[in-house]
Amino acid sequence: MVAVLLAENTSRAFEELVAVLLSESAPRTFAGSTLVLTAYLNTPNHDSTPFYPPGAYSVHMSETAERVPATCPSCSPDAETVHEVLSAGSGQVTVRCTECSHVHKTTIEREEEVERDVVVSQDGESFTATAEAPAEETVAVGEEFVLETPEAIMVVRITDLQLGDEVRREEATVEEVETFWTRAVDNVRVNVTVNPTDGRRDESRSLKVDVPGDYEFEVGEIEEFGDEAFAVKSIALRDDAAGYDFNPLGEEGDTAVAKDVKRLYGDDETSSAWSAW
Repeated sequence: MVAVLLAENTSRAFEELVAVLLSESAPRTFAGSTLVLTAYLNTPNHDSTPFYPPGAYSVHMSETAERVPATCPSCSPDAETVHEVLSAGSGQVTVRCTECSHVHKTTIEREEEVERDVVVSQDGESFTATAEAPAEETVAVGEEFVLETPEAIMVVRITDLQLGDEVRREEATVEEVETFWTRAVDNVRVNVTVNPTDGRRDESRSLKVDVPGDYEFEVGEIEEFGDEAFAVKSIALRDDAAGYDFNPLGEEGDTAVAKDVKRLYGDDETSSAWSAW
């Protein structure tokens, strides 16, 4: 519910916005809230403004309105500012300038979008989804984007671009791409090899830890996951990891985020971690 008080000093732009919200075109743009007009003073300055008596008005309002660049005839006729789309019509849309709140109509040039297949690898399994993107946009291996599926919304990283049966490329336009090969990176499973502190390699053990993709591991730091604890000794990076000087990382203080990690190597600290108990 949105409480709105209209008074003598109410700006014309705001009144126009209220008029748009209460118009028949509003349901196409907004969804879910109620607009409440608690007062309105009908002064000579507001003669041309429709009068809305106090009360509750159903307004379909989205949590995040679409935002587009456009010039504003009120505050920025020569340079584009960010505008919120209030309603769409045939050829033109009604928008509100976020700088001065002026409501006006404008024409938005939208890029042609195409639908492409996306193969997502996650935790050793894979599934196929689809995504829409501007046809002329250039994409490259290593880039990340948000993928919406019926089951979830996730962040994925491009690992390969397939242009045909035998054609793979590091960079291409969306129109050229037939299939995006990706892996989920917002939440990842990291492989860990833990060695005993006495150096007996035959008693090393493997773990898998689930962490957010941006979780940071640091060489020399002790990590604890449930009953397990280990000191990070080195970090092996994935082939698509960018921005690192070495692979693997082995100097104390070296860091890497989980989505870039292929495997962690650590020394067992489980006994010392539980010795205090």
